[in-house]
Amino acid sequence: MEPLPTDPSNDPDLVAVRENEQVLGVMLALHGAVHLVGLFLTWQWFEPRGFAYDDVWPDAGTAGARLIGVGWLAVAAAIGLVGVRMANGRSPSRRLIVGVHVASIAVCLTALPAALPGLVISATLIGAVTVLAQRRRRVTQS
Repeated sequence: MEPLPTDPSNDPDLVAVRENEQVLGVMLALHGAVHLVGLFLTWQWFEPRGFAYDDVWPDAGTAGARLIGVGWLAVAAAIGLVGVRMANGRSPSRRLIVGVHVASIAVCLTALPAALPGLVISATLIGAVTVLAQRRRRVTQS
């Protein structure tokens, strides 16, 4: 059995986990930007290709839809900031990451079936963050 490295920052497993977290951070930042589509649709600013005002509930342009649009914006900002933080090597808490993606799932439910890919991505990212947290815990306990 190989001895543990004296400097844990050079442990190849820990380095791999950190690199995976940074890649995940870039994906999170992009995912956050995509959430702006919900804002654009609910406020009737424009219909990006492949989307329509009819894709959102309540009806686009109504007070209820605009309130949901603020939710889309908040989720976009939160996921984007978490992603940028992770991409720069500063891991936010797993609870924060899971929390913003639960919120993402909630807003995606207001735009089904058009937002089904976003819902699946958020659920997948919750799973990926959970796996990375387990890997980090296992590596740091070694």
